This record gives sequence, C-alpha cells and structure tokens, in this order.
Amino acid sequence: MPDPDPTADILSFRELPEVAAALRDRRQTIVRRWNDAVKKHLPDADPLTAAQVRDSIPLVLEKIAQALESADVGADLVTDVGRAHGVSRAQQNYKIEELLTEYRILRAIVFEELLAARGTPLGYAEILAVNVAIDAALASGVSAFAEHRRTQLQSAAESESKFLSFLSHDVRNNLNAVTLMLDVLARRLSQREEFREDAEDLRALQRSILETTEGMDRLLDSERLRRGAVVLKLAPVRLRDLVEALLSSSFLRRAQAKGLTVENAMPAAAAAQSDRELLTLVLQNLIGNAIKFSARGTVRVAAESVPDGWRLSVSDQGPGISPERLRTLFHAFTRGETHGQSGLGLGLSIASHAAHLLGNELQVQSTLGRGSTFSLIVPAAKPEDAA
Repeated sequence: MPDPDPTADILSFRELPEVAAALRDRRQTIVRRWNDAVKKHLPDADPLTAAQVRDSIPLVLEKIAQALESADVGADLVTDVGRAHGVSRAQQNYKIEELLTEYRILRAIVFEELLAARGTPLGYAEILAVNVAIDAALASGVSAFAEHRRTQLQSAAESESKFLSFLSHDVRNNLNAVTLMLDVLARRLSQREEFREDAEDLRALQRSILETTEGMDRLLDSERLRRGAVVLKLAPVRLRDLVEALLSSSFLRRAQAKGLTVENAMPAAAAAQSDRELLTLVLQNLIGNAIKFSARGTVRVAAESVPDGWRLSVSDQGPGISPERLRTLFHAFTRGETHGQSGLGLGLSIASHAAHLLGNELQVQSTLGRGSTFSLIVPAAKPEDAA
C-alpha cells in the first residue's frame, strides 16, 4: 500500500465541530444535489450502480464529519471509507474517470452547502481541512480501485496464459497428427482412380487444418511479443540463406498454386547482425501476406545496401492498400480490404512488433491497383563475422 498522505495530518491540528455540524445539517441536501448531478454528468451509469453510489455517499459525508470534529481520529476514518468506496466501484465495473467525477461533483456541492449553512465564507484552515478530508477519501478510493483492477487483470492474464499453453501444446500437436494422417490417406486414395476426388477432399481438409494451426501460431507469436518474453540473440544472419529456407518451407508451393512468381533477390554477400528468430518472424509474415493477397505477378524479396546496414524489402503486385487503411495497418486484429481472404489480422502486427524489438520500424509504400512494398533496415554484420 502507498504511504499515507502527510497532508492528512492537517485534520489533527484542530477540531472543527462547527464545520462538522454544518456538514451533517446539509447532508440530505448534498446527497440529493449530488445524485441529480451524477445523473446529468454520468447518464450511462448502470441504474443499480447509481443507486449503490447514492447510498454510499451519506456514509462518506458522515466519516468526513467525524474526522473534522475529532482531532484524535484524524483522516483514518475517511481513508477507510474511501477505500471501501473504491473497491465497490471497481466491483461494479466503474471507470476510474467516473470515480473521479463523483468526487469532483461532491467537492463542489459540499462547499456550496457549507457556505449556505454557515452564512459566512469558510476560513483558510476550514477550507484546507475539508479539502484534505475529501482528498483522503479520494486518494484511498483510487488506490483501492487500481489495486482491485490490477488483481483482476493478473487473474485474467494467468487464465489466458493457461489457455494459450493449451493451444500451443495439446490442440496444436493433435492437429498436426491429424494432418499427417490425412496426408497418408490422401496419398493412398489418389493411387486409385475412383477415389481421386475423395483424395482431393482430404487435401482440402488438410489445408484448412494447416491454416488453423498457422493462425494459432500467429496468436501465440503475438502474445509472446506483446508480453516482451523475447531475449535478443544477435548474431550474423546470411539473408539469402534465410529467405531461401523460408521460401522452400511452403511459400513456393502456395505461390505456384496461385500462379505467382517468388523471387529471392537477396545479394549473396548480404549479411545482417540481427536476431534470426525475430527477423524470420518479420519476413515470414510479410512474404505470407504478399502471397495471400496477390492474384498475379511477382513477389520479390530483396535487400539494398544502406549506410551501416541493409534495407530488406518484400514487394508484391497485388491490389495495394488504401491511404485510410494505412493508418491502422499494424494494429492487432485489424483487417481492412481482405479481398476474400480469411485470417486473424495478426500478421502485420507481429511483423511490426518484431521489427520494434529489433530496434527498427516497419515501413510501407503502397499504390492501389499496383502493389505494396514493406521494408525494414537492419545493421550489417562485420565482414569477418559473416564469412
């Protein structure tokens, strides 16, 4: 818990029974006016929540009055009721801005009603004491509110982690086993003329499962990057070899199935001082997107020398990206012009996040109807290291 506000000790300097009595005398009016103001300023508040808020304010006012009239108790009573107030608002799914609004409204009304009850303005010490009492309730309420929300988020994160672990191990492994079995069955059926159509159906099913597991991989990659659970392992990376390995894994087959050409235009001598895993994530998602959204032409993976590094680029001749779409292009789960393609909208977000971890920013240039180019600058490896 945070240290108590040292200014709260002002409540122990002197007793203010007249202010406390005036506050009790005007309590019903304060609650009524406060309730009307909250309805006006927080019209979207849940009716049940609003009623609970209204019912708790008399207790807050009473504790403030007790603190003002008893130098022995000071701000402790106000702190306790403020903490309970904050927890109840968190449990009722209030926003912290709404909690702050409650107290801003309360403060203004309290001073107006104290002036009306007394008939004369409050003195400096009285104004300071009332403000400190309200601030003590507010500070403890906000602290308790934030702590309760932090606990909720931690619990949710733990549940999410368990779910992702389940996806990563149990579900994904089982689906991989299914795809292998489907491949065996498809091969056997394709050897007999009467079952070749069935074999194609099995291959279509296999492709659907592969797309599902790839989506799961993207989800897991996104979560891992979001949490920052990555330790950079910088080492020389031969770029042409890296791209060749990526293309031969599955991208060439997908491109050929769509009638696309994929060109590895990396110079033979190009080598980066980078993290191979993160760089693979960047290129993997960029190449995958280029193939996925292109219906014609060439996907080109290239690098050009720049001062102290290499500018890597993935270009396509696809439909291009509209200017308004570019503003949210790298946001997770954001999908714009999909051109009939399915997906989670995570590929570019993963590539962008991985690029940030590498200390650079993913750039994009696009023209509608002509294609897009994504690029990233990486530092060059020393010649002796890249050899």
